[in-house]
Amino acid sequence: VHIFAPLLIQVVPAKPIQEAPLSKIAALEAAGKLTITRKRDGYCHLVSRATKNVGIYTRSIEDTTERYPHIAKAERALEVKNTLLATEILFDRNGVDDFAAFARIAKSNPDRAYNLQAQDGWASCMVFDIIARNGRMMTCEPFSNRLDALREIFSRADSEDLFLVPIVQEP
Repeated sequence: VHIFAPLLIQVVPAKPIQEAPLSKIAALEAAGKLTITRKRDGYCHLVSRATKNVGIYTRSIEDTTERYPHIAKAERALEVKNTLLATEILFDRNGVDDFAAFARIAKSNPDRAYNLQAQDGWASCMVFDIIARNGRMMTCEPFSNRLDALREIFSRADSEDLFLVPIVQEP
């Protein structure tokens, strides 16, 4: 008995093509309702802010806060408490994501991660959603409510270079 047998091409359904007509895309753009977010090449992280403490965690809930003290410091400066953000931490070199450089940082111990960033530049954090705020789950909220919450939070940000928050509109 083969546990991993290849599937016959006749059995595998084709992946649907998800393309919108160019005219529809142009109409959404002209109306200011087109949402485009660039896919970044880093790792998904959760940024948690309780009352005083900031925590930065991987998807598997590994605490990586000490690897990115500059991100934790910037999040503290926002003075937004009781918040959980979904983010992508990445290494941007002149507008181009350098995954190899980021992977070296992410896989290093905290001291080495800090030294690599001090030498080559600091990792950035792109916020792409808000999970919870003030004890309330936001994931079931309409997109417009989550977007408003993020805009309110980041209207306080001093550094656009650290938090790469895309400006998006609801479709």
